Amino acid sequence: MKKLLKLIVISLVVNFFAKQNFSIVIRHDRDDVKYLALGAKYPQSGFFQERVGCTLIAPNWAITAAHTVENSPPFTNYFVMFGGKRYEVEKIITHPARIKDTVDSSADIALLKLKEPVKDIAPALLYDKQDEAGKPIVLVGYGKTGTGLTGETSEKGKRRGATNEIDGTLENSLILTFDAPPFGTDLEGIGGSGDSGSPAFHEENGKLYLIGINSFNSGNSKAATVGKYLTFDGYARVSTRRKWILENIKNDPPNSLWSELQKIQNNTFPKTVFGNRAAAFFKAFNSGKETAMAEFYASHRPPSPEGKTPQERAKGWQGDMDNLGKYKVYGYSKQGNQFAFLVFAAKKKIWQGVLLEFEKTKPYRITGISIWDSEPPKDLVKP
Repeated sequence: MKKLLKLIVISLVVNFFAKQNFSIVIRHDRDDVKYLALGAKYPQSGFFQERVGCTLIAPNWAITAAHTVENSPPFTNYFVMFGGKRYEVEKIITHPARIKDTVDSSADIALLKLKEPVKDIAPALLYDKQDEAGKPIVLVGYGKTGTGLTGETSEKGKRRGATNEIDGTLENSLILTFDAPPFGTDLEGIGGSGDSGSPAFHEENGKLYLIGINSFNSGNSKAATVGKYLTFDGYARVSTRRKWILENIKNDPPNSLWSELQKIQNNTFPKTVFGNRAAAFFKAFNSGKETAMAEFYASHRPPSPEGKTPQERAKGWQGDMDNLGKYKVYGYSKQGNQFAFLVFAAKKKIWQGVLLEFEKTKPYRITGISIWDSEPPKDLVKP
């Protein structure tokens, strides 16, 4: 058994570390081939967006960490990989207790509904007993690897497995530590970058249970301590969230990340302060003139923290306007104080997303603008 003092220290500092995305980091005195072989035994462990981990928990449902998706833009084609096959994600449902952008594993859960079922892989069961402390587990993931001496050093993409045990439980979290030899399990390991959302499995009476979902590691990326010996991982605890998971699979609620796409006809924006400011942005962009964009900055954005003039801040837009041509706005989705617009760039003939982030209080000026290449919803006809 691991020392009680270590668990007490872990529980006190668990919420003070920067959020990380992690893969399986292994013992320095074990062959990586053994970790790869162990990972191959668990096809229920998937790769979400070929970036982080997820787990198959029903033919049409997978589960991952909420922090891996909560800042993702809309109009994105989400997908998971199971058994080398790609499955499109229809919707994402995050736990209502999740507080965005926090380092807190307790509600770091997101359900992924797949557009078609995974037929050739048996889903993992959801652990239903709250006796996790001391249980042996298998961690599986596709993220970066390395050893406990070096921390993570190599690229992600290969599925590995490692063993460990649950050091202890918090109300809705599980904690486990990467013990250095001669302590720890024979194939001891911990998460590395790219393993957020990956599973901790527990096998009992011939059945495979999902016991936890990888949320964070206590290592510091700047100090290169991620995944080193004596760092610890925080996992979302499945047993205490099992009821919510099952109810949402049964009830199949709407997507919880972004609102449904609201179509815009004839460039008629909502008659709100948000709609008016958004309309001002697109009018300035479609003018094709940097001077118009400078006027937009003066009227609809807060003053520059660096003291730049609107003209200085508008520099660079001319190239985008010349390259893309006028935007035709097809609709928007909303999330809190963010409005994302689906647009078609006339000159380059591509679909893009334009995210406008507004102040949370009056006068609701536009604090940020992001643009990315996108795909149109299938019910829209490409011009």
